[in-house]
Amino acid sequence: MGNQSRDGENHLNEPRTIEEQYTSAGNADDLTVTSERRSDADVLIASGWTPGLLGGALMRLHSEWDGAAKKRSMDETEAFLLFSQLKTLRRAVDGVAAWAERKGHKEPRTLANAVLIYWLHDTCQPCLGRGHEVIHGSPVLGRQCRKCGGSGKRNPPAGETGKAALNMMDECIHVARQSMRLRLRNML
Repeated sequence: MGNQSRDGENHLNEPRTIEEQYTSAGNADDLTVTSERRSDADVLIASGWTPGLLGGALMRLHSEWDGAAKKRSMDETEAFLLFSQLKTLRRAVDGVAAWAERKGHKEPRTLANAVLIYWLHDTCQPCLGRGHEVIHGSPVLGRQCRKCGGSGKRNPPAGETGKAALNMMDECIHVARQSMRLRLRNML
């Protein structure tokens, strides 16, 4: 199959997404700034100029989570143990907790932790994210998963408040990405 994806398309010539650029820059060894070309340092500089801190903190947290050693099927306890070891966690929890406190939530840090764990690890465990029951020893999937209703995802924590927090986080990330994209476009 070579450099082709499952859909048969060659994706080597497609520009990297902001998330891919950010993840690469966060793991780069060479952060030299040069006027001849855009470097990983430029991506990190653009991320530092994003309005608001939470979007950037969430992008860093997700990048760190993606790079962490995870099992294919982790239960919530295993996800929490890995989650608690992330270096960028504190800033993201502080940001989401501050939002929850402004909204009058009684336990803002508890909500922040629950929402962030869900955001990073939303896979339904009974179906392993497939949306259908797994029939062990068979290449065929069974009936639609009763736990997730076929979505492959767990239910968000804390009901409507949890959904509102997830929407707020998505908006913060969207603003950060847009700001980075604009700044990177104007750099060379």
